[in-house]
Amino acid sequence: MAEIEAGIQEEYVARNELGIREAFFGRGNFIRFGIAFVLFFLHQWSGQPSVISYCPQIFSLVSHF
Repeated sequence: MAEIEAGIQEEYVARNELGIREAFFGRGNFIRFGIAFVLFFLHQWSGQPSVISYCPQIFSLVSHF
């Protein structure tokens, strides 16, 4: 039980020192943020959300044939 409490305390101390700057520009975080941004941009740019929103109409037209 003491090890669990010590681990919780250690994580609490580590999170208190984490700010916005460290979250985006900390060691390794900038690359992760860049990858997530590029994936989101490509997903939106490909038009996938508009295809998903029109799926019910498209499937209803296809089912009539």
